Amino acid sequence: MPDVPLRARTAEHVSAFLRGLEQQAHLDPWQVHQAREALRLLYQEFLLLCWARPWPLPAYSTPAVRLSSQACSFRDEVSAHVREPQHQQMLGRLRTELRARHYSALPELP
Repeated sequence: MPDVPLRARTAEHVSAFLRGLEQQAHLDPWQVHQAREALRLLYQEFLLLCWARPWPLPAYSTPAVRLSSQACSFRDEVSAHVREPQHQQMLGRLRTELRARHYSALPELP
């Protein structure tokens, strides 16, 4: 759809785009939902297109929700040795506060 300007796009264009997203195996359902919400805001609140009120597209067009093998893991984690120097002062204050409140159940490692 890059050849169709945003204001000239219709509900059918947006629906086809979202169907394409739903068929991509690497996307989780929450990502498709987030894209749908972003498009709703774009067309309803910013471009003020009359076809977008009320939002004509269903919340989920697929009956089953796909579960990702990485549903319980974070893809953007970094190791502690990379994260620690960037936030040393804040982490120090947090450690002090946790010690004062006795929240630490395990002994800390240096």
